[in-house]
Amino acid sequence: MDVRCQRCGEAWSSYFMRHEMWNDMGVRADAAGAGAEFNRTSTISEPVRDALEEVGWLFGATVFHIQRCPCCDDQGVDPSKPPVASAEIAALEGILDGDLDALASEIEDMQSIF
Repeated sequence: MDVRCQRCGEAWSSYFMRHEMWNDMGVRADAAGAGAEFNRTSTISEPVRDALEEVGWLFGATVFHIQRCPCCDDQGVDPSKPPVASAEIAALEGILDGDLDALASEIEDMQSIF
């Protein structure tokens, strides 16, 4: 399943976002170690958010709510790939309460409709 950046429309594998991003994107070592914690709690702590922002990421409550990604600088905003509204994803994050597989599935479904 893919989730898309809301700004540029770049598709990111939900597996990559959940398991590999922490080490592959140049995130500081202390923040990369938070990947295991994230997989247990599905939340992003403030120090980890700061480290991810340093390498170009901006998220909602979970890593599946991608508001900005490292590709945004290269690609800019792509109007042909309209994003799902941020409020809709935020509502799903609250409703699904940590069920990341269901969240990725719902986001992908919403993105294929719009």
